[in-house]
Amino acid sequence: MASDIVNRWYEQHSVQYTLQVLESRMGDHNDQGRLFDLLSPGNKSDFLRRAQAECVPNHRSGLTAGSFMIGRFIARPLATRVWDSLSDDVVAFLLNEYVLYEKYLLVLQEVGEIKLARAHSRIETEGIDRMTLSSFDLNNFVPLLYSSHSWAAIARCLGAIDHQENTHLLVEMLSRPVDEIFDLSQPYKRAMVDDLRAKYC
Repeated sequence: MASDIVNRWYEQHSVQYTLQVLESRMGDHNDQGRLFDLLSPGNKSDFLRRAQAECVPNHRSGLTAGSFMIGRFIARPLATRVWDSLSDDVVAFLLNEYVLYEKYLLVLQEVGEIKLARAHSRIETEGIDRMTLSSFDLNNFVPLLYSSHSWAAIARCLGAIDHQENTHLLVEMLSRPVDEIFDLSQPYKRAMVDDLRAKYC
């Protein structure tokens, strides 16, 4: 199976793979995303820890950390056991990368998805730190909500790294009780949460 081949390769080339992802350019997202999806939960955890260990001390994020690749990985559900295997400082880093990825998507919407070079140039020249996000797709974080992490601890870890102000908003939103985030009194929202829990928790 493809997943067996990819995981055996990763276990022998984890450092190489991590650096390869962090050097990704815009346009590499689909290929890298398919590889990441094939990794086992343990190897996903290992990669995310390695990425954080490489990026935080070297002040790499967003465009300089794989052209928002890490944020793209986080924009899809990760199993609760993956979240539980990560320290609070790694989770803080990953949530910030997700916010940067969402800002990148806003730039793409403004300049056109096929104009990657223009998007890259705009982000480099104008930056995206001042862009604000008021909402997030929280569905993908349902498995994280059922993890053992402390949101207060994650917020403290966030304050120790270079981060987007909007990431505090994301952490605040996720720190609320699940039934407040999704209004589980509505059957379709309860069904969505239950489906994600069954698949990823």
